[in-house]
This record gives sequence, structure tokens and C-alpha cells, in this order.
Amino acid sequence: MLTIIFTIWGYLTLLISKRLFYSYFSPFGIFGLLWALLFALYYLKIIPYFDLSLQAKLILYGSYFSFLIGGLTAGIAFQIKRRNNKPRKTTTFSFLSKNNQLFFKKAILIVGTLAFVSSIIYLLKVIEFVDWQIVLQKPWLMKYAPRSDLFEINKIWGYLSSFNYIVAIMGGFYCAAFSFRYWPVYLAIAGGLVNSMASLGRAFMIEIVIFYLVAYFLTKLWKEKKLKLKITLRKTVIGGIILVLFFSALVSVVNIRRGVNFDARYTSEYYTGSTIPDPIFQYYRYFSANLPAFDAFITNFDENEKMGYGKITFFPITKQFYKLGIIKELPKVKNYENVRTPIPINTFTYLRPIYQDFRFLGTIILPYLIGLISSFLFLNFLFKPNFIKLIILSYIYLYIISTYIASSLSSMMIWVSLLVFLFIMLIKKHFFSDKNPFKKYVTKG
Repeated sequence: MLTIIFTIWGYLTLLISKRLFYSYFSPFGIFGLLWALLFALYYLKIIPYFDLSLQAKLILYGSYFSFLIGGLTAGIAFQIKRRNNKPRKTTTFSFLSKNNQLFFKKAILIVGTLAFVSSIIYLLKVIEFVDWQIVLQKPWLMKYAPRSDLFEINKIWGYLSSFNYIVAIMGGFYCAAFSFRYWPVYLAIAGGLVNSMASLGRAFMIEIVIFYLVAYFLTKLWKEKKLKLKITLRKTVIGGIILVLFFSALVSVVNIRRGVNFDARYTSEYYTGSTIPDPIFQYYRYFSANLPAFDAFITNFDENEKMGYGKITFFPITKQFYKLGIIKELPKVKNYENVRTPIPINTFTYLRPIYQDFRFLGTIILPYLIGLISSFLFLNFLFKPNFIKLIILSYIYLYIISTYIASSLSSMMIWVSLLVFLFIMLIKKHFFSDKNPFKKYVTKG
């Protein structure tokens, strides 16, 4: 029954999104549908999950509706302001000019090549650290290399490979604004695959795909005022083949990562005695087990633990401040422990670091602010677009989409790529703008 209710509610959030935000593809619509489906899948109980505690329900439901209320606040305020003023016309997106097309062609080629080469070097460094012969016999041991303190010096190549995020966003924008037929826009996918081989992780590749799609749809949404997806047999076949290859690659990464230590408790037969294909069962687990995992986390959480006040939510930045001596003590952050749901799981949604930092009050206030700010930026982008807003929105969408697993703010590679990306756009503004007297030397050839 609850599965049906949440499914219907998810559909209603899309209708509200279309009415208030002119598109289903708003932060309000994406978050509203995503979490409604998470609740629906959890209550489907293909896996006999433990029932959520009252405390977990208050936090999970409270944070969900708090985000939506934040989005509604921004949407309603915008509509009231729009009715009380003259209709606002959208401004010209200057990045659609011919000069900027040339800039992005060169930027995508240069940054994409650097990112791809860095990904290859990173993979080779991981293999060298583990040893070639061991990798051939036990490839799953590669996943432990980046966690070693002895590997620290080689992590620079991992950070440089994060430039694939930059190429993904620029590539998605370029495909929507200009053309699909410029091959360097796909360098990020190649770099992502190489990086995934190095870490034996799926997150990096999935994040690149999210960046591509978000940048593409946001640009398309502004350019055409609504998303027009023309479905043809050719596109359907090509899209289907790409999806099959993509998910097959992810399943292969999972199988390699498990190695010979594969735990039978991760199979459908262990819990249900059913013959559900393992890949389907695994993806059901990915989209449903995080809710009871969060419940297990707060149930066993030591309330006497010091509040982080943002140090855990923004841990990569906290760690850099610690190295500089600005912060004297690092908060305790555990990364790889499993909890029983009853199936073993070690991802606890984006609410875990927020709860550690600010407790219950933070899980209500922060989602409200995230919903408010993301919805405001989305509407602002639709009527006054520029590339900086596209960049920031792309990272916000990644955060929103990954909320059901964990917080993307905990990744140093995300922060590195964002700062470098903003620096590139600063260079663009001061040295490659249309008002720059040296523009003619950039636009030629």
C-alpha cells in the first residue's frame, strides 16, 4: 500500500514541478521523484528489511518534505514576483556565440586530453603499486591501493583525472548548444572508464554520466524553453545498446571488486529463495537498502560524540585546513563498515554527515536550505543564464541525485574539479571575452 502511495506522490511532485518551475527537470522534481521511489522500493520489501524506527522515520520523512517545502518556497515566491511585475524575458546566452564555440572546442580538447592521460597514468601507478603479476591473478586487490598511505604521492594523478568531470559538463553543454559530432566531448567517458578500472569503483563513471546529462538537459531546456525528446527507432536501439553496455560494465566492475571473497549474503537466493537474476537484485538493493542502513546508523550512534558543525559534511576541506594547521583536530570519519539491514550495506544517504554535524535539527534545516537555494538557482538560470550558473547547477544536481547513497561533498575530486573549473571560467572571462582587445588572436584558426 505504501509503495503505491509513494509512487503516486512521486508523480504528483513532477506535476507540481512542471507548474511552478516550467519543467519536470527541476531540483524539486528530481528530488521529489527520486526519494518517493526510494520509499516505494523500500516498502516493496523484496528483501525482508527491518522496519524503520520512529526516529529514522522522523528524520527521513522530515528531511524529504523539508527539501520540498524549501523548493516550494522559492517557486511560489518567484511566481508571486512574476505576477506583480512585467513578464520577464530570458536574456541571451552569450556562450552560444561562434567565438565561444571555438573556445569550448579548444578547452574540451586540451582539458580532455590532460584528464584522459592522467587517468591512464593513475591506472598504471595503481598496477605498479600492487604489482603486475598480482593484478593478473587477483585484480580486486587494486581497490586497496588508493587507501594506502604509501600511495599518497601518486594521488595527484587521481586528482588530475577529476578533470574528466569538467570535460563532461563542457561536453554536455557543447552537444546541446552546438553539435554531437565533435569527438573530444566523449573523452570524459573514456577517462571515466580508465579511472573506474584503477579504483574498481562505479561512482566515478556514474558521476561523469550524470554531469553529461545534466549539462545537456539544462542547456537544452534553456535553449528550447522545454525539453523536446524526439523518440525514433534508431535512437531507441542506440540508446538501448549504450545502456546495456554501460550496466554490463558496471556489473563487471562489481564482480571483479568482489573477487574470490564474494559474500553469499549479497544474493537474492540467500534471503528470498527466489531466482531473481542477480544484477536485478543488486540494483534493487542499491536503491532501497540505504534507508534501513541509515536507521541502523542512528540506532547505534553514540549521541555523546562531539558535533562536527560542518567538519564532517565538508570533510575534504576540513582535511586541508588540518594540514595547514588551521584546524587542530580532525573529526572521526568511518568509511567502510557494514551494518545489517539485514543485508550488509555501508552507504547511509546524504543525511549521515549532516546528522553527525548538526543532529536532528540539521537534518530538517539543511534540506530546506538546499531545496530553497537549488530551486532559486534553477529559476534564475532559466531567465538569466550564464555558464557559471550552469556549472554550479550541475554540481548541485549531482549532489541531489546522489543523496540516496551518500554526500558528494565528501569527495575531494569533486572539490578539485569545481575549483579548477571556476578558475578556467575566470581565465575565459578576463582573457577570452568578446570585450578583450586580444580576442582576435583567439578567434583565428
